[in-house]
Amino acid sequence: MTSTESELKPQANEVNAVIDKLTKHITNNQDRLDFLDILHQFRHTFDTSTATQAHVTIHHTIPTADARPTSVRPFYKTPQQREVLHKEVEKLLHDNVIRGSTSPWASP
Repeated sequence: MTSTESELKPQANEVNAVIDKLTKHITNNQDRLDFLDILHQFRHTFDTSTATQAHVTIHHTIPTADARPTSVRPFYKTPQQREVLHKEVEKLLHDNVIRGSTSPWASP
């Protein structure tokens, strides 16, 4: 087994576990097998190992009228918590789940 195969195997097992959990309630064995076949055809849908995002054409805005941004100090975080938070934010930025902002409404 190559290193790539061994890296993918745990993720495949996780997807299989999710699919099995989704079909446990089906008591008729043939119906369950038929449904499992369909779910396995679209197994990529259940893979949460990488971030995915929907691509929509709707532009979302939040009307703020003349309201001014609030100013609140951030909650205290230990250095370890800040490091974990920083890594998670970097991951979300890298995966294009979030983007940087210079808006006065942006969180610190």
